[in-house]
Amino acid sequence: MRIRRGLEEQRDAMVADYLSGKGSVLLARKYGLVDSTVIKHLKASGVRMRTGEKLTSEDMIEVSRLRQSGWSHQRIADQFGANRSTVSPRLRREQRRNA
Repeated sequence: MRIRRGLEEQRDAMVADYLSGKGSVLLARKYGLVDSTVIKHLKASGVRMRTGEKLTSEDMIEVSRLRQSGWSHQRIADQFGANRSTVSPRLRREQRRNA
């Protein structure tokens, strides 16, 4: 993917942010892009994309606490830079385990 010279610094910052652990959804919001564009830039830069669960077990402790405090699934997802479609199933699994 060819990127304009003025955007090279932004792309480099995106790569650094991703490698530091931030997710593509959070980066899309930060840089005013859609998720698929962020992913294209990262892949074009040679970044190996993460797979698997976005939320760690430590994150899930906090996610459960926030949900019990009345936070919506979307608000929790935003807090962790994840999609609601990641948070909701994980919360359901946690609730079943703790039932």
